[in-house]
Amino acid sequence: MPKIDISTILKVLDEHFGQDKMHTILGSTKSRDVAQTRAICCYVFRECGYSYPRIGAQLNKNHATILLAVRRVKADEKTLLEAMSIIKKMGQYETWEQPQLIEKPIETKRYKTTSKWWRFFQEYEAACQICGHNDIVEIHHIVAIKNGGSDHISNLLILCPNHHEMLHRGLLKINRVKPLKRIGLLNSVDVHNHNKS
Repeated sequence: MPKIDISTILKVLDEHFGQDKMHTILGSTKSRDVAQTRAICCYVFRECGYSYPRIGAQLNKNHATILLAVRRVKADEKTLLEAMSIIKKMGQYETWEQPQLIEKPIETKRYKTTSKWWRFFQEYEAACQICGHNDIVEIHHIVAIKNGGSDHISNLLILCPNHHEMLHRGLLKINRVKPLKRIGLLNSVDVHNHNKS
């Protein structure tokens, strides 16, 4: 479970980088400066206990992008020191509580969330329903879309890459899974409706 709520992390990051720079990390800008800021933000969220999919939902990036950003910070001593100084600043806040997630992503004129699963991961915990692994997860359709399945919650499983691959290769038969843990405040559970709005 995350140690610090998202609003506190964003407040500290905003104080460190400035509001304009924080706004640019949500876009698609790939300049070295913005990419480094984005990577540091990813690392800070990760060190505060957030899973890669949760960070991706917050920053409007896929979890693979988040994973690579965290690795880049760990590999560069100067960047790592900057990230650690930001984490140190968080000690002055006494808000170690259940995270409060934003209901809608921040939108700019140049960038709008296009992730099909953004709403789903705002509503449900991103953890494998078999083993509980939460670093990298994938969505599995019980009945494939091409066979008439849907994106409705009743047709979805959250799986780690290992269990997802095993299931597709026929090496795993699922009799029972951990129930999805509801964490968000969104009303709709049909993620298809999100894409049409």
